[in-house]
Amino acid sequence: MKIIEEAREEQKMPVGVQLQRQLFTRHTTKRVNAGATKAIVKASELFFEQLMDDLKAYTQHSDRTKVTLQDMKLLMQRQRLITKTKAVELLAHTHLPREMWDLVCRSATANNELFPDHLE
Repeated sequence: MKIIEEAREEQKMPVGVQLQRQLFTRHTTKRVNAGATKAIVKASELFFEQLMDDLKAYTQHSDRTKVTLQDMKLLMQRQRLITKTKAVELLAHTHLPREMWDLVCRSATANNELFPDHLE
């Protein structure tokens, strides 16, 4: 069992501490001390590890090698982040800066053209 845990440790690609601090402080005006930052980093690593395990299980169950948009939507539904009354677009508008939610949400531009055109 220890060998498996060591292999998992080597595979971890944690989100940078600075990025995690920025994400956390976006929702608070209080200063974050070093102890709290370590706890945030650990919780984030556990969250993303579980997220990736779930997505991996979805793809294996479907006999695929790539994670699809539908896999991600299913995961978000199971986490109750999106519901029948709360769409992905609402989450994007709530939590992402404007330049990022423009990439996630389809919008009509001049001449009634849709942007981005690669979304479902």
